[in-house]
Amino acid sequence: MSALETVQVFLQEDADLEAAETALHTQLEAAPGLAGWHCGRNLEGCWGGGQFTVDLLWHAYADKPAMEFGSLPGFTSADAVCYQTVASGQRDPGLRQGIWRTLLLSVREGVPAAEVETFEQELLGMPRYMAAIRNWRLGRVTTPGSRWTHVWQQEYAAIDGLMGEYLLHPYHWGWVDRRFDPEFPDVWVVDTGLCHVFCALENSIIARAAANAHPDI
Repeated sequence: MSALETVQVFLQEDADLEAAETALHTQLEAAPGLAGWHCGRNLEGCWGGGQFTVDLLWHAYADKPAMEFGSLPGFTSADAVCYQTVASGQRDPGLRQGIWRTLLLSVREGVPAAEVETFEQELLGMPRYMAAIRNWRLGRVTTPGSRWTHVWQQEYAAIDGLMGEYLLHPYHWGWVDRRFDPEFPDVWVVDTGLCHVFCALENSIIARAAANAHPDI
């Protein structure tokens, strides 16, 4: 069974990003067991994440080694989670030169399973209202001890799709955002600590991971 993993790589503030990115690519190209990978430098406006988002598709979960990034120039830490897909969708599998957005979130302890499933379906309902979401995937975290429970990812043709329609759509701020807001205690399910990151996307990660037939995702 293949395994999906996403990693936030944290570096020192004065780290050489060009050198770190080159080293990351070299390490990923040589990693055994990978069916594909993507490495993107997080753009201005992210919060709760590192300098890089790394996405990995492993041939088999049982064969997945632990990735070590300690040799990267300026490395401080890495936050890695494996996850299983709840659902995904594609409008534009041929998307190129777009934006890749990752939201790591944690459902609060004690929220009933039925309420969690309702929340998941509300997230997955967003593409029905927002054409700017070209491709999407929601996953449940499987890494023991992780502070995160879900990975919510989308692909956009341009940054305006994320910063405009997605963040400003009434279905987002008027409905889904209540799940993230303690001022709505009857429907609040998500802890206030989030990781919201986005980076450049050469071509669709979601489409290639679904096909599982390309040397890098």
